[in-house]
Amino acid sequence: MKKYISILLSLLFPSRNDRNLYELSKSKDPEELCTCLPQAKPLPKNQGIDIKTLFSYKHPLVKQIIWQIKYKKDDHAIQFGGYALWKSILNSPEYKTILSLIIIPIPTSRQRLHERGYNQCERLAREIIYLNQKKSDSDIPKIIVRADILYRKRHTSRQTMKNKKQRELNNKDIFAVRRDQASLEENTPVLVIDDVITTGNTILEAIRVLRISGYKHVKGLAFAH
Repeated sequence: MKKYISILLSLLFPSRNDRNLYELSKSKDPEELCTCLPQAKPLPKNQGIDIKTLFSYKHPLVKQIIWQIKYKKDDHAIQFGGYALWKSILNSPEYKTILSLIIIPIPTSRQRLHERGYNQCERLAREIIYLNQKKSDSDIPKIIVRADILYRKRHTSRQTMKNKKQRELNNKDIFAVRRDQASLEENTPVLVIDDVITTGNTILEAIRVLRISGYKHVKGLAFAH
């Protein structure tokens, strides 16, 4: 219990040193910053689902970036997060031979949207689109965001204070697909975007629901783990 309380407090009330570290990071070029941050450990495939994460959440600067994205709507953090995710997409061999890619941000509940005023995952996805449109290169896939397909059926409490079993139950059947909006071709690659994952249960559930609904090629990508 003390461990979970410590994690929650560090997320809600980052230290002054962490905030100073974040301010210093603003002077770095995004590409340089990507090379400075520690990489996340690869996640094992669960139910045959491939989820890639970029950076280790244990690093204080990564935690601060997530905090700025999730709670402060900080433009610099969102721009960097979007850049890191976009570069990961462009550098992935699997996306070098496709013509188009659909990005679906993890949806938030109405209650959480009311609290924050925005969906941080959708903001990251929009930044990816912005960067991709700036790069006029026929060799890169066309990327579009579809935030209208997947939605949250119910609000869930925060994951931080829950154990593994409670998190699994908390995320069971929380997503659904809007059939009237599901106009994607079956073979169009789909990438579900999240900001940070812990056990991965939320993004796993999102991918599972999309696959059940007929989308064959669905993977996940998160900024931190």
